[in-house]
Amino acid sequence: MLNLSKIILLLCFIFYTSINAEQFIRGFSISDKQFEPFSPPTKRQLEYEIPSFVKGYINSNGAKSKQLEWWTNIIEQEERGVFGYHAAKQQYRIFQDIIKMIFIEVLELEIKKDFHFFRIPLDPILFENASAADFLKIKPRPNDGISPDRDQILSMNYTLYGNSSNSSQCSVCYFLNNQSWFNIPYTKKLEFLFDELGMPIKEIPNLFKTGNPFVDYDTGVLYQFIDLSHQTPNYHNAYELVDRLAYPAVAAGGYDNQVQVNLSELFLSDRPNRFDNHSGQLRLIMNTATTLNPYSSIAIRRYDRIDPAVIAKYESLLRQQIQKLPRSPEKVENYKQKLKAYWYAQD
Repeated sequence: MLNLSKIILLLCFIFYTSINAEQFIRGFSISDKQFEPFSPPTKRQLEYEIPSFVKGYINSNGAKSKQLEWWTNIIEQEERGVFGYHAAKQQYRIFQDIIKMIFIEVLELEIKKDFHFFRIPLDPILFENASAADFLKIKPRPNDGISPDRDQILSMNYTLYGNSSNSSQCSVCYFLNNQSWFNIPYTKKLEFLFDELGMPIKEIPNLFKTGNPFVDYDTGVLYQFIDLSHQTPNYHNAYELVDRLAYPAVAAGGYDNQVQVNLSELFLSDRPNRFDNHSGQLRLIMNTATTLNPYSSIAIRRYDRIDPAVIAKYESLLRQQIQKLPRSPEKVENYKQKLKAYWYAQD
């Protein structure tokens, strides 16, 4: 029989080997990163400014009491990773829905619900810049009022109520008026994709008509952007995508020299802050590899106030119309393979 000293020695050996056992998955290590403090951006804005003033600006642009409750629900969804808002008229959502439905029904690709196409992947108008720094080297004084600058960047506010005192720079204001700053020929923009897939360009206007029931709706569409980099902490830092593909901007898209820190540092904080000093905004680079890639670490929630039943009916009809469209199998496969070269190569 083992004496007490041998039992103690045996237990120590078992304990030592258990805590120093070989890893179940070879080469895997747990990230030791510490989560920085975080508080939702819009909440921080309202803590810095006088909320009644902010809401007063929103009210002056047409918000109703029920809509203010709606805004609150959106703010409550601001999790770690949220980094901006964009708003547009309903016609833009039809443009996006046509692209997304084609990718699902014609290219037979899985597209996550919280993702929308703000440009067409592989469109020749894109510079395909890998970073905001690359874009700013080419365009050190960008102006999103003109092409090709406008085609490369998407204007955004840091917070839901960003620039609420200036209706020309305010996402909420555009939403409330079902308005976009520019008059974009969306049917013309789709011609590249239809030609690329061997689909009849003459059918584009008919697809847009599917969304006629809400083209003139009282309000537009609102988008909330989320950088999911923090969900893979072993490989990426929080807000890594934002640091690489967004830059602080002023009205019209020029670089905001008032911002002296990385954007990740602005968002990874819990301090009250007014993000829109000097009309402060963001610009997000549009490229096929990442921001137009539904498999990248970006998610985009879209909000509107249209009856979900109306939306479901519209989407069903749009799907049926796209399914019936003739296409070139060879062109479809070629475009799909080119997309994969851009999309699936990303980590």
